[in-house]
Amino acid sequence: MLERSPRHDDSSVELEAIFPESSIVTLPPGTERQTAISSLVQTVVATGRLSQDAGRSILESLLERERFSPSGLWRGFALPHLRTRLVPEVVGAVGIAQREIDFGGMDGVPARTIFLVLSPFERRVLHLQLLSQLAAMIQDPGIAAVLHDAKTGAEMCRLWRLGKSSTSPISGMFSK
Repeated sequence: MLERSPRHDDSSVELEAIFPESSIVTLPPGTERQTAISSLVQTVVATGRLSQDAGRSILESLLERERFSPSGLWRGFALPHLRTRLVPEVVGAVGIAQREIDFGGMDGVPARTIFLVLSPFERRVLHLQLLSQLAAMIQDPGIAAVLHDAKTGAEMCRLWRLGKSSTSPISGMFSK
């Protein structure tokens, strides 16, 4: 039986808990794919949600996977992700690229927004639910545009909160 984390159950994924403002960074012009992934892993380390040693090991695994299976999706998004025994709960980071980064997108469009997702190895269902939730958001042209318009961590977190508000015009956009 899968253990349930007190912060995240398998029926709901709180994006603001996984991608808090402190884990959303701007990637400078000229950033390449490997550097972007490294920056996002280091951001998770800097927030105290990942040790430096675990960060090195996770970065190595992510870059190895990236060589064989690029994490670019479509509409200018990338989603490097990993299930690992080195994290106790789902953690993540978001990179907002000042210039597009080639992540090998399925539609050929370089990435402007990169979501890094790290999940406990045992939490396969939760990991897949989060990936599915992010993919569904990205597939919607309106949501994709709103996400790309966010230029700071504060703006992105504001979107997470607005998406949960029943009175917001974007209510439900960022949840199942």
